Amino acid sequence: MKITVLGAGTCIPSKGYSAPGYVLSDQSSTMLVDPGPGSIARLSALGYDYRMLTHVYFSHLHPDHTLDLLTLIQALGATPGWQRGDELVLLGCPGLTDFVEALLRTYRDITPETFDLKIEEFGADSVNLPEWCATTARTRHTPESLALRIDSDHGSLVYSGDVADEGAIVALCKDADILLCECSFPDGHGVADHLAPSQVGRLASSSAVQRVVLTHLYPPAIEADVVSQVQAHFSGSVVKAYDGMTIEI
Repeated sequence: MKITVLGAGTCIPSKGYSAPGYVLSDQSSTMLVDPGPGSIARLSALGYDYRMLTHVYFSHLHPDHTLDLLTLIQALGATPGWQRGDELVLLGCPGLTDFVEALLRTYRDITPETFDLKIEEFGADSVNLPEWCATTARTRHTPESLALRIDSDHGSLVYSGDVADEGAIVALCKDADILLCECSFPDGHGVADHLAPSQVGRLASSSAVQRVVLTHLYPPAIEADVVSQVQAHFSGSVVKAYDGMTIEI
């Protein structure tokens, strides 16, 4: 199982830290996770073929995590000399169906003609995917926001999405090999709907994860030594993500 970071930043333009976007791939399945603006272009630049995507996952429905869904649907329906026949599975938080239907009403010309969009909404539960067992938990960033855990024969990954309360996802993170965790601002910024490094460290320590990869970094977090701030509460491996980073499990 491989995770590639398309964007380790936020909606704020920052060199080397684009809006959120990730690719999770394992054998026959390739899943795009939280396709923020510019994700499809970065996907191509990193050697992935957008036509091979099987799933797209949405942790929540804020613009910085969703905008390139439109780009993807349009590209899949407008590639010269090629037609997609396989369905594209859209997975994620409650409200996803209404969200996608509203987009297609607004952008009528991109409604797929040769393939179907299959939409599956998750609550706080488990679902079987072709290559993985997926489990979700509420993060309290918004009422619908979810964190996602993927377990496979190769190991386990938790993607936090955006999180307001680290305690909400401790059980989900238990003994995970990798926690790809938002760390939006350094300690002391006092943002209630995102995690600070001390919270990430306590979450990682409480759940006994093996490795933490910090992502969703606003400019103050990019500039600060957030790794050391996490390590003050967690003795395991901690690294700061960047655009193009690849993680093998």
